[in-house]
Amino acid sequence: MSFESIRKDLASDLVSSEDAKSSHWKFHTASLNLSSTYQVSGINGFSNRTNRFPGSTKLHKRNLKKLFPWGKAVIEGNRFSRAIEICHLQSREIDTCVARHVFTFELLEEYLEIQRNLTCVIGDGQSNFVSQALVSNFSKKLISINLTEVLLSDLELIEKIPSVSADEIAVARNASDVQNFLNTTGKKLLLVSAQNAECLFKAEIDLFINMASFQEMTPALVEKYFAIIESNNSYLYCCNRLEKKLYGGEVNRFMDFPWKNSKIMLDESCKWHQDFYSFRSVSLFKKLKFDGQIWHRLVKF
Repeated sequence: MSFESIRKDLASDLVSSEDAKSSHWKFHTASLNLSSTYQVSGINGFSNRTNRFPGSTKLHKRNLKKLFPWGKAVIEGNRFSRAIEICHLQSREIDTCVARHVFTFELLEEYLEIQRNLTCVIGDGQSNFVSQALVSNFSKKLISINLTEVLLSDLELIEKIPSVSADEIAVARNASDVQNFLNTTGKKLLLVSAQNAECLFKAEIDLFINMASFQEMTPALVEKYFAIIESNNSYLYCCNRLEKKLYGGEVNRFMDFPWKNSKIMLDESCKWHQDFYSFRSVSLFKKLKFDGQIWHRLVKF
């Protein structure tokens, strides 16, 4: 098994990928290009790949401490250092998008004293969650579900981590594929295209993660994911804008998601997901706010 063969396998899902797209994603994947080796370009709208330059790590760390003064200990900690190493392996730089995942890992470690045999991340932009989880002991096995185009993009980043082998990665389209992954020793990461999400019903997933991607889906697709999460009796960490209107007029409201009778463990404004910074000032730091408040909630179904 090679990364190119995984990309080729995934690329066969591109034809049906349109079925899982909101107006947001139809817009941001309209210029998709697929190379002869099944690598993608021309898509955006899902986090950044920040360029490196001389002194960029030191500058970004400085800016992150100014943006999140309460998080200085985490920014100087081992998990953050590991995130920097991963970014550099992937020919990119640490930034606010990656840092938010570091803070999220710290939060989940604090709140969830459970054995995480299987964790599923829904809509992982630029493999920010998966890359860090793969090189840690966060979960024995991982599932990443996303649009096919984004999964192909993520693979380009995952491939650059020397400790991750293509033989550890599988693709699933049905429940049988999921069970094969779960039953195969040595398999660590399962990739699922969003239109095949039903294969995760009752898959014994311990934890689902969704950060800033439910807000970009159709309300019907969000409901489908919640039904899948409920069928697994899982924990869900959800961090999304309180309200967002998409290009086609679809409106997602955090508080209207089908939470049902889930047990709420955390429910508050997410302090690391309100602001970001720009270098466009004489001090190379300008604090900017996102368009709308972002909330996070941890629940158990």
